Amino acid sequence: MKIARVVHGRKFDPRVNRPPALEYFLFGRGKERFLAHAIFVPPDFDHVLPVQFLSVELSDADLSKDVRIVVPDRKNNATERLQPGQRVEAMLRIGSGQPAKVQVEAGPQIYFEEDELKS
Repeated sequence: MKIARVVHGRKFDPRVNRPPALEYFLFGRGKERFLAHAIFVPPDFDHVLPVQFLSVELSDADLSKDVRIVVPDRKNNATERLQPGQRVEAMLRIGSGQPAKVQVEAGPQIYFEEDELKS
């Protein structure tokens, strides 16, 4: 296997507080876009799913940066994660830029795991 690009990497810090709102990293290329739940501290969950943007176009250059999606009206826990077919209003932040409102639609769940991140 050859790693073409690291989407996100950091050391876990037990002193970090988990954000209160549901947060995902956005990555992909072309029309293929995916969300991966941002993991901070145990207990947490791992979640990956495709996503479509209904209200904004993003370039591959945009997607090469640190892109985050925050769903402000949902708590950052597994029971409130995005479900297939759901359309939500979220906040999109590219790099250190200003957040912007976007509408997204979640695709079918690719991966979900919470037992490994309980402690």
